[in-house]
Amino acid sequence: MPRGTRIPPAERRDWLDKYERGDRVDKIAREAGRTERTVQSHLSRERRERDHQQVMAGLLRDAYQNHYVQLLNQADELSRAAEQPDLGGIQLGTDFQTRALCQGLKSHIPRSPLWAAIKDWDRYAKDLVAESDSVRSSLKGIAEAGTRDLPNASVEGISGSLWDAMMMEAEGRKPSLTEYRVERSGSLLQLSWGSFLLGDQIKNEVEVARVEEAHKTLLLRMRSPEWATGLPSLVSRWGNARDAIQEETALLRLRQILPGHCDLCPGGEVIRTRRPKRRVRNAEG
Repeated sequence: MPRGTRIPPAERRDWLDKYERGDRVDKIAREAGRTERTVQSHLSRERRERDHQQVMAGLLRDAYQNHYVQLLNQADELSRAAEQPDLGGIQLGTDFQTRALCQGLKSHIPRSPLWAAIKDWDRYAKDLVAESDSVRSSLKGIAEAGTRDLPNASVEGISGSLWDAMMMEAEGRKPSLTEYRVERSGSLLQLSWGSFLLGDQIKNEVEVARVEEAHKTLLLRMRSPEWATGLPSLVSRWGNARDAIQEETALLRLRQILPGHCDLCPGGEVIRTRRPKRRVRNAEG
């Protein structure tokens, strides 16, 4: 081969393969029609390029793994944020990183049912919160009226327990399975229903029984036609949207690798937008 001819990368790789299999530099040079110095130089170059490629491949693999972990963690945050209804929709951080990760996740899975479920969640959560505020206000008035002759009854605890019972009914659970519990505090008694304190500093068991009976009466009243509200339907629809969000994010976690690409994918082009120049007013004007 004539001197000065450019050596293709494929030939350099072939020289390195031969060298690593045990061929001497002088033999490789003789077969290629090159000087030993040229072969030695290109062997060093090819080894550096190969090592660089291997390092970059390892870095890219680790970067993609970290990228997927970040996106899947963001999906977990979506799932956790969907657990309770909120008037403002699913509440996530408003910082740049959170917004960028959410957009990245959407770019990877634009046709996922997750996004339709989030829209449904937002719509039903707003309606549910509005209905809940109205119902809670009414329940407090009902609790006050129903315990007017029971000075040791807790209006807050009873109204809270009525709301909890309504949510149980709406979700298909049975409030009747929740037990009453009497505890002694010194010489006085406390009555609870589930996690709600219905009465405190009660003098004797007769008074405890009166508070319990009043509470049972209110629970029964809640199931009457006069208390029919849109709450069960709203809870059901919101609950379906919540379950869909949590199921889709759980599937993403199980798959581990996301399809498609996004602007945050490692190795992609970084596009920087210029900030608009600020107009400087004339100091004299």
